[in-house]
Amino acid sequence: MQYVVALDKTTGKTMWRKDRNIDYGTTDGDAKKAYPTATVIRSQGREQVIIPSAGATIAYDPTSGEELWRVRHGGMNASARPLFAHGLVYINTAAGGMKFLAVRPDGIGDVTGTQIAWKSSQGTGSRSSQLLLGEKLFLIGDAGTASVLDAVSGKALSQKRLSGEFSASPILADGRIYASNQGGDTFVLSASDPSTVLATNTLDDGCMASPAIFDAAIYLRTKTHLYRLGNRP
Repeated sequence: MQYVVALDKTTGKTMWRKDRNIDYGTTDGDAKKAYPTATVIRSQGREQVIIPSAGATIAYDPTSGEELWRVRHGGMNASARPLFAHGLVYINTAAGGMKFLAVRPDGIGDVTGTQIAWKSSQGTGSRSSQLLLGEKLFLIGDAGTASVLDAVSGKALSQKRLSGEFSASPILADGRIYASNQGGDTFVLSASDPSTVLATNTLDDGCMASPAIFDAAIYLRTKTHLYRLGNRP
């Protein structure tokens, strides 16, 4: 049984618990898996916690656990956290389903037929999270295709092939995008023009973890080492 639970952060007491009650269309447990971190948003004065699953994404009232809306999109093994901007929630369905979609979060109940603003399958990966760059979305596919979409319309703006396979999520820092592949290459791209590769840096053993930025330094964890790149503290 899959469920969502809210805990009191001070005492650990269960505040509410809701069964997922999603029709997965299968008894195969692998087809019911999903891994994203929930996203809390406020839209038109209504606070929502948005939690993707295999097959569907559900928005709850974070205080009561009441289901506000759900969208049935198919897919499984999603890991990307939902994003919110321009009045739209962006959801990656990973393996199968609609792949990538934008949903207006002001609906009630099953909004599959009414609140989907657009869908796209271009360059969508199953592991890496997406980046919001103002009115653009930056995506990296599992096989290394970097795509840019218009965040409002979903229109494809550009696409560039990077080498290698990707599991780590790209990050944005100081006007640059840093994207690390499983072979250990970290591509540095311009945030204003993501089709431009500014540099490529390589470390041994490959990267599965996303880069991190702290105190003017970038931290990269490969399969064997943790690196800090920057000026000496």
